[in-house]
Amino acid sequence: MSFNESRDDMKFRMLSRSIPWCRGFTLLELLVVVALVALLTGLALPSYQSSMQRARRSDAREALLHGAQWLERVASLHGQYPEAEAYPARLSQSAAGHYRLRYVPGPDLASYSLTAFRQGAQLSDPCGDFVLDQAGQRLLLNPDAGSKPADCWRR
Repeated sequence: MSFNESRDDMKFRMLSRSIPWCRGFTLLELLVVVALVALLTGLALPSYQSSMQRARRSDAREALLHGAQWLERVASLHGQYPEAEAYPARLSQSAAGHYRLRYVPGPDLASYSLTAFRQGAQLSDPCGDFVLDQAGQRLLLNPDAGSKPADCWRR
């Protein structure tokens, strides 16, 4: 080791002792930061999940309206709504896959009910399942207390 190398090494050690931020941080400081991150995550996560559920409701509305449009086209061609077996499988699932649709025709094929059942992450959605009938009536099945159909269909 040369004289210059040892002198540079000594300068570095002296500087690192005199500058407190060069020494790093303690375990306690690390624990405080981890606790703060956990607290912020705990506060933000429910709000984020609620926003995501609200955004995914549009998947149900879109699928129901798409299915109703198909049913109205068939009824305009044939004078009545189709049997349940004639409902296309491609319309039995919402585009993003968050809802499964079920078509139930009325006994005289002059009416119908389309229901979008929640799946996956939407199972805990307080709005429940969405229902649309031939008259355009919009309902909810199994909503949590306090969920209003107008609010759930609008947002």
